[in-house]
Amino acid sequence: MPAVAIFDQQEASRVTDQWVQVYGEARGQVRGETIGQARAVLRVLATRGFHVPEPLRVRVLACMDLATLDRWLDAAISAPSMEAFGCALD
Repeated sequence: MPAVAIFDQQEASRVTDQWVQVYGEARGQVRGETIGQARAVLRVLATRGFHVPEPLRVRVLACMDLATLDRWLDAAISAPSMEAFGCALD
């Protein structure tokens, strides 16, 4: 934070607003990436002809961790069955 922002309320407000905007954009970008990755997991399963139970669909779509979703996508590609994919989630 610039030193002037410590003493000037208007400058402090501007710096804070700028930080909130940058932080919000970064969070939105990460959320967009996780949604896309979750959809990819579900699409691979559907393309392979696997029926995805609703609780599992909700779990995949709720996941906010890209590393986890990457692992799940690998499992969706390689699992020999839906049961094996379900086991790979834990």
